[in-house]
Amino acid sequence: MDTTAPELTTSFDIEIDATCDAIPAIPELSFTDNCGEIANVQFEETSTRQEGVVEDFVITRIWNVTDSCNNSSEFMQIVNVSVNTKRAALREIELCVEDAEIDLEQYLASEIQRGGRWIIKEGVIDLIGSLISPSQTELGVYTIEYTETYSDCPIVQEFRITVHDDCVVQPCTTDDIVISKSVTPNGDAYYQYFEVNGANNCNFTKSVKIFNRWGTIIYESEDYQNNWDGTTTRNAVGKSTKVPSGTYYYIVELKNSGLAPIKGYIYVGTD
Repeated sequence: MDTTAPELTTSFDIEIDATCDAIPAIPELSFTDNCGEIANVQFEETSTRQEGVVEDFVITRIWNVTDSCNNSSEFMQIVNVSVNTKRAALREIELCVEDAEIDLEQYLASEIQRGGRWIIKEGVIDLIGSLISPSQTELGVYTIEYTETYSDCPIVQEFRITVHDDCVVQPCTTDDIVISKSVTPNGDAYYQYFEVNGANNCNFTKSVKIFNRWGTIIYESEDYQNNWDGTTTRNAVGKSTKVPSGTYYYIVELKNSGLAPIKGYIYVGTD
């Protein structure tokens, strides 16, 4: 009776060192036996790779070969796999503290598998899965890293996130208002009008009154548009439509601002 186990007729490497992007294919093995026929070949491949863990792993390939006389042999191949992560391009994201919660997954490169691992590399930021809330984050720069966990060769992408407050409109003060110091409406394109600037950015309506040295109102507007050039329709200057050159007193009120009226002097040169 035959007691000789099947033998291998093809050569193969018993142990191989490989990288994750070059794992060798399963070799096609051939066997021979004294009984003449190989009754059964069972192949099994196992791996120490764990989902969610990025580290080197080992693939074990085992062939159990049985002949018709019930003699069996076992052949094994070990593949030691080194995991080399690839890096996608750095993604820079700017967020304002008033922005809504965002999902960083939408910013991943298209070639990257979703459902991987997010970790904070730099800074203290409230990261829930791939979600961050700018309104709950201090101003600053943060680094977050994403790693694929379902690939033999995972891709890593880094995000540099800047949280700023540029979109926040700060309350206006009188320091934001700039008022002309002189008006010289002589047609040279300089200082042609009495201007109150800065109020429009604060959504204020400007009320302007201008007085001569005797306290008489020579100009007023409840919705001033930076268009006074020394003209007047009042009889305080006689029949002339232009006020004489000199120093005048103004009161600027910023309606619904809660700010006190702004008062000062303006020189008008109409000669």
